[in-house]
Amino acid sequence: MRNRIVIALLLSVLGLSGCRGFLGRGKIVPGKVTFQEAASALQTQADEFEPTQINGTCKLSYRDRDEEGKWRRLPSFTMKFWLEPPYNLCWVGNAAPGPEGKIFLGANQEAFWLSIKPEINTYWFGRWDDATDVTKLELNPRVVLESLGMIQFAPHESWQLESKKRVDVLTCRETDSARLIKRLYVTTKTYRLAKIEYYDELGEIAVVVEMERYKVLDGKNAVPTGIRVSRHAGGELEGRVTFTLRQGVLRQFTEKTRARMFQPITPMGYDRIIPITGSD
Repeated sequence: MRNRIVIALLLSVLGLSGCRGFLGRGKIVPGKVTFQEAASALQTQADEFEPTQINGTCKLSYRDRDEEGKWRRLPSFTMKFWLEPPYNLCWVGNAAPGPEGKIFLGANQEAFWLSIKPEINTYWFGRWDDATDVTKLELNPRVVLESLGMIQFAPHESWQLESKKRVDVLTCRETDSARLIKRLYVTTKTYRLAKIEYYDELGEIAVVVEMERYKVLDGKNAVPTGIRVSRHAGGELEGRVTFTLRQGVLRQFTEKTRARMFQPITPMGYDRIIPITGSD
């Protein structure tokens, strides 16, 4: 039963991915003057990010609606991910018992996929050009990628910059409908991402990702060693996943390892195979 709860939480909270005190202290550093300058600074960081493998742990907490909304906290489990910027991601979590009890999450430039065995024995998959809204996906690798600085500035999006004390706020909307998509909060002192807010179709916050304690774990890349992903519904906090990144090592991926790690797995032996599209 506990394992099913773990998996359900990963699907709900990540599905849509340290900000506490992220404004910082000390000297106030001015932010960027234009959105173009802000985007360029973030893009430079992403371009300089080298392929890496990072290990860590994951903790889950959620509001149990069957128990009058009481908060439940579950034991942590180990995880690791491999990242080859800007698109390739392979994330593995040991959230179920036994050698086969794993959650696999992957992405490349064209597609994304999720595999959970053996607890619910299900495989999800989709293409980015058909499912771009992260709040519509059950488990979205883009949330993980963007929390590590791999921000995508798409042509169909309109961006605005607002400079506040110690933080720049970058707001993203759909160009045609002006629908609010997300907001990035960037500390002006280091110009690192501190928080990302994702909004649903009603303009309400659906997912909040907070990043804190940036460190160099692999000798090159500065990453947030604390990442907290919170799921909201109807204005209330429903669940939270906290990642703690502990160890890292730079990696170089060959074509063979790319084909093994960053390509959709063959969906054989699953009880359910579920495509994710923009209409879901």
